[in-house]
Amino acid sequence: MICIALLSIFFSIAIHRADTSGWLSKESDYRYALRNARLQLEDLRAADFDSLPPQQVKVGRDGWVQLAHGQLVPRSLRCRSKIRNLDETRGRVQLDTPAGSVVVVDYAFFAGDHGEAHTIPSSPPYRVTLRNSPVLRVEKATVYSGSHGRSATYRQVGEQLEFAPELAGQVVSVDYSGSRVRNQVSGLFLDGRLRASQQPTDTKLLYVQETYGQQGIAKLQLSLVKPR
Repeated sequence: MICIALLSIFFSIAIHRADTSGWLSKESDYRYALRNARLQLEDLRAADFDSLPPQQVKVGRDGWVQLAHGQLVPRSLRCRSKIRNLDETRGRVQLDTPAGSVVVVDYAFFAGDHGEAHTIPSSPPYRVTLRNSPVLRVEKATVYSGSHGRSATYRQVGEQLEFAPELAGQVVSVDYSGSRVRNQVSGLFLDGRLRASQQPTDTKLLYVQETYGQQGIAKLQLSLVKPR
């Protein structure tokens, strides 16, 4: 009986630790996602109106259209023209439409994480570990000395970036895309009464949705008016 009681205590401690660890991980991802959502809203405010979804674009040779963004959300692209080919990674779509035609293409895309900061270790191998793993694509790394920043070269090793020894001890800011926490951007046109419109207008409503795992945790909105 004593052995059974001791085993029960040990199992309850292990289960409690696992539950606590899982809760802390979700809480950390939640805070990380909210931070990214705020940064994405700032980026969208500064972006060109016509480069945000939905996009009004001119069809090129052989029906190809190059969208302003790659990393499209799977099955998110919508267009009145028939879609012949689609490269979601590069944001390219081939439509069954004559070259020179103007069409509206609606889609959602995954935006990258911006400004994740790390201090490069002072001893070999001079690597920093990116938090949002698995890492899909690294955009750039900027090393700061005081308030001055400059682009830095690196070597990617899985979820880590390795820097040159002379950068040891400096702060690096990394822009990249990861797959655990995803920043999904979508939008729609609004008419004069602020209702959804199928026709292009000078007003867009954008959504920034932060997700981790299979659960959506934050969806923020931003309205933009095209500058005249």
